[in-house]
Amino acid sequence: MEGFPMRFSCEYIRFQCGPTENAVDAVYALLQHTTDTLVIHKELEIRPSLKLLRKSRDRVKIVIEEEKPFQAVVDHLNSFNTFILLGYEFNNFEHEFLRQASMVNRKSILLFSEVQMGHAPGGESYRLVNPGSADFI
Repeated sequence: MEGFPMRFSCEYIRFQCGPTENAVDAVYALLQHTTDTLVIHKELEIRPSLKLLRKSRDRVKIVIEEEKPFQAVVDHLNSFNTFILLGYEFNNFEHEFLRQASMVNRKSILLFSEVQMGHAPGGESYRLVNPGSADFI
């Protein structure tokens, strides 16, 4: 886990997996190293530990079952430095917009999603991390 926060500085990364227990634990452990973070869960199937939640108190806002996650990120680009989305899918336009917004606004946006709507694998303009890769949590 050491060094992981530095590897996604001001970029858009899509982790090609759903919000597994390991991923949720790693994300919430990571939050103690971030400031002003918005975490958006599609649903809260896997609950983070209370210990990890306490460590991120006052620096992290958690939203569950957001109907319009893309719009939520766009609306709060000036309010948070890091955005973490668990279980959502975006179309090509939304992916590209979020990638460019992360660079222009110097924000980190992490998406944990198994599939992408209307997209054939390959040719992504953003960083894609697969479960078997060395960069995977």
